[in-house]
Amino acid sequence: MLTASGRTFSRVQCRSDRMAGASLNSPSALMRRGESHMCPVTTLARVAANNRWSGPLKLLWLVAAGAERQYAPAASVGAGRGGWGLARRERALEFCARVFAAAVLTAVALVVCVYLLNPLRTASKDPRLRVVGYNVFRMPSRSMQPTIRKDDIFVVSAWPYRSADPKPGDVVVFQFPVDPSVVFAKRVIADGGSTVEIVNGVTIVNGKPLEEPYVDPRNNIREYSRSMSRVRVPANAFFVMGDNRDDSDDSRSWGFVPRSHIVGEVD
Repeated sequence: MLTASGRTFSRVQCRSDRMAGASLNSPSALMRRGESHMCPVTTLARVAANNRWSGPLKLLWLVAAGAERQYAPAASVGAGRGGWGLARRERALEFCARVFAAAVLTAVALVVCVYLLNPLRTASKDPRLRVVGYNVFRMPSRSMQPTIRKDDIFVVSAWPYRSADPKPGDVVVFQFPVDPSVVFAKRVIADGGSTVEIVNGVTIVNGKPLEEPYVDPRNNIREYSRSMSRVRVPANAFFVMGDNRDDSDDSRSWGFVPRSHIVGEVD
């Protein structure tokens, strides 16, 4: 009986010791011992390590302990008993929020300034062209065939004319002088100060025939395309025509395009 009683006592005592050890390493016990500066992950990992849990939890303890040393090196400084460096984290979050708000406001102010100052010198009010410098258009007519066909999608860039003017031969998008709400795509034939005339279907600029490989002879047979009296292009303006000469509403019928109406160049 004594032996049996002794064995029973030993089992009970060992179980009590294990329970006591577990309770000493429990999260609540750690909190009571003044270790409340640890974050919940650190506390859980330490409990796992002290109770000899699995290897991954021991690794978690090492990682969490490293984070604790980095972000809260002194538990008694600024941490108090209310949590893991709560005041420190609140100050850090407040600082990050202020930096983010300042960055957003600066970006918005910069975009507004660029839009209003219009350094790309585009006639468009679209922020994609005024700020970014690019936009996408769809060709609604056959006036630029075969270079741009009807319903083709193309990109227009305002960057080439940021510090320069369109040159003869450029394909440009511009606001229609008669109705600026409408935009056209045409080819620049002559710039300010030049003379333009059409004789027997040949375009003559400043007295010299213009080579136009982009014009299909089959689209240059109507009288409208074969002859035009000489005109002089005003300063800061351009004479434009469509590559499909027989089916293009351009400077031959409504006049010149002011520089201030140029939106950008077709890429």
